[in-house]
Amino acid sequence: MTDIAYHPTRLRAMRDQFRALRAAEFPWTADTVYLNNASIGPIPERTRRVLDEFTAKRTAPHLLPDRELQAGLQAARTAVARLLNAEPAEIALATNTSYGLNLAARALPLTRGDVVLVSDREFPANVYPWLLLKKQGIEVELAPCAAEGWPDEDYLVERLHDPRVRVLAVSFVQFANGYRADLGRLGAACRANGTFLVVDGIQRRELISALEPAVTGWMAFEGTDDFSRLTEYNPTFRADARRFEMVTLPFQDFHGMTTSVGMLAELGVDDIARYARTLHEPLLRWAGENGIRVVSPSDEAHRSAIVCLAPAHPPEAYHALKRAHVVCSLREGAIRLAPHCYNTVEEMERVLDVLDQVDPL
Repeated sequence: MTDIAYHPTRLRAMRDQFRALRAAEFPWTADTVYLNNASIGPIPERTRRVLDEFTAKRTAPHLLPDRELQAGLQAARTAVARLLNAEPAEIALATNTSYGLNLAARALPLTRGDVVLVSDREFPANVYPWLLLKKQGIEVELAPCAAEGWPDEDYLVERLHDPRVRVLAVSFVQFANGYRADLGRLGAACRANGTFLVVDGIQRRELISALEPAVTGWMAFEGTDDFSRLTEYNPTFRADARRFEMVTLPFQDFHGMTTSVGMLAELGVDDIARYARTLHEPLLRWAGENGIRVVSPSDEAHRSAIVCLAPAHPPEAYHALKRAHVVCSLREGAIRLAPHCYNTVEEMERVLDVLDQVDPL
């Protein structure tokens, strides 16, 4: 995310835009304060309609010819590529992050004695795939986090000077505190030392041809687009990222994802991020006034849309919020609040009203 200083007039215009979006795309927010976007994001109304239309066709499969299904997957790759400033050929569609991380762990050319570097408070999906490699003689180093509980980037960069460190696996945003990694710095250090950087997947085009998936789908190979010649069994992997796709993919899910990603692009990712962070302001001000520890970083370089508060009794505070129809998460001893474009300042104030009633804070 680019750090941009917005003029107050621009911020007001953004708020008005997002309020209109909230009413049109997320009408259920009238009854529930949803601050759990870091766990499961809601489906906009426009996406629900697209999914309903697709499902209606899916009940009669002859209405969805193969060319239309494959075109839908390509549209999803294109939408994601635009979002990431990548090329469609660099995008492999996966059913979840865990699959992508397992794919990376098994496809990277690692040998006995190589070291995989992971912070010791990473989300489990980015740890277990690497731990399984220990059976092959790969060493997994759980690097100690800094005192604040965030990845110690200075330590990680220093460790990259060790030629045995072949992989640095990080989350862009830490699940338990919202710390946003400096991928520019870590990426530059990895390139300088010839280390693979894994961030919820691999996004460096030059690596595609060098990596072979340990498990494969039948359309990962050249020539399989021609359904009339499937038994020729060409052993050559595709030259693009489709070599990593495990078909058959859930067509309807990616059909809907294309619509949702289109909405994000329409709104502007930087604007969404900036708006979400402005929603933190009353929370941070309240925490400072009441001596409540904020687990999340405060510096602009590492802030994300997540803010985590650690009151004296987090479970009691969490359940009080739940009773008040505020959906959030309890993670590692803190209340995790993850707003998005459909949330409002008034909802943040509602959260504070609930927390003020929890005795003692």
